[in-house]
Amino acid sequence: MTHHLMVPVARLRPYPTRARQRGAALWTVVVLSLLLGLLALAQTSGVMSQFKSARNERDMAIARQAAEAALRDAEAEVTCQVWQSGVLTPTLATERPALGSHCDSLTPACTSLMPQQDRPGIRILGKSPPVAPAAIDWSQARGACSDGACAVELGEKTSASALSEVARQPKYHVDVLDADLTGAPGAAVPLFRISARGYGATAATVVDLQEVYRPCR
Repeated sequence: MTHHLMVPVARLRPYPTRARQRGAALWTVVVLSLLLGLLALAQTSGVMSQFKSARNERDMAIARQAAEAALRDAEAEVTCQVWQSGVLTPTLATERPALGSHCDSLTPACTSLMPQQDRPGIRILGKSPPVAPAAIDWSQARGACSDGACAVELGEKTSASALSEVARQPKYHVDVLDADLTGAPGAAVPLFRISARGYGATAATVVDLQEVYRPCR
């Protein structure tokens, strides 16, 4: 009887072809490129967010400075002053009618500072306003404010220089109240409640400020 010896033969695995190697390398490059692109996009988004935040903060600072300039301009008006050659100078109402008839002295007394009637941008409320005053109209163009309910633009009455870097010039409005702060009968002291609105480099950035100004002590 003849016996046959069965010898297992190992199968040799074929080596990857060059095409398969190139395909794997291509997918690796694509995945890495995608990951790097996502990383760059995330970094760009973060930088843009920081830039936008810094720009908004700067815009708000510009608007606030503009509103503060309007407050100072209103103070100059109610104390009968105008800008001449860069200096605030007292003036007579007859010299500058736009300031109002209450400015009747180069060194106005408290009684002289009390307006007797409403005028553009100035509204008299008295001691105890019976009702809440109407909302201030901020929409009037320069020179168009004709009553006590609207606001006037910076420099409109005092010749203050226009501000740069702002989308719109700031405005102010004055409510006048009389208060007996001296204790003497009939000695009313005017209190000026000044509301100011400033704009930033874009008109959408708005800052409102308010103060109570008491020029007479």
